[in-house]
Amino acid sequence: MVHPNRTDPETYYDEYGEQEWERLDRDFFHRLEWERLDRDFFHRLEWEGTVDQLDTHLPPSDPHHSPHVLDVGGGAGRYSIWLARRGYTVTLVDLSET
Repeated sequence: MVHPNRTDPETYYDEYGEQEWERLDRDFFHRLEWERLDRDFFHRLEWEGTVDQLDTHLPPSDPHHSPHVLDVGGGAGRYSIWLARRGYTVTLVDLSET
């Protein structure tokens, strides 16, 4: 595992992108070895809790109306992709270029 440079936020998040994808990836949860399940259970719980809150509080989208969502600090874009697949127009803004 690569440990990103934590002294420069931009460098940190540039180097952290792949880990963030894996952390939030639902399929990744199913491929984990048993000794990692406890830690990754909480990552999956974070994902499930966040998307549940988004479902609860965002206006519904439909083919005739695509609400715009601004994802500030969206990192690897997992939530932005999730929202876009549900019909939202998403703008992601993040310090990291990757």
